Amino acid sequence: MVEKHGLAKLEYKCNVCDKTFDRRYILSTHMKRDHLEQRDYQCEMCSYTCFTRNELKFHMIKHNGERIFECSV
Repeated sequence: MVEKHGLAKLEYKCNVCDKTFDRRYILSTHMKRDHLEQRDYQCEMCSYTCFTRNELKFHMIKHNGERIFECSV
């Protein structure tokens, strides 16, 4: 696969820690999480904050008792 498509170019560089990324959105996520600690999502029932909507979704399970996965054993 690498031979056919080549290695991805690491075009986007973090100006804080010099890490490089091949996608702009990955650099943006890196900046929010690692350097800015920007948490865009907040629970309406408590003070919990997180980075992604998916993290908030899993957090909300604690409040409503919903089970996403059921044990088959």
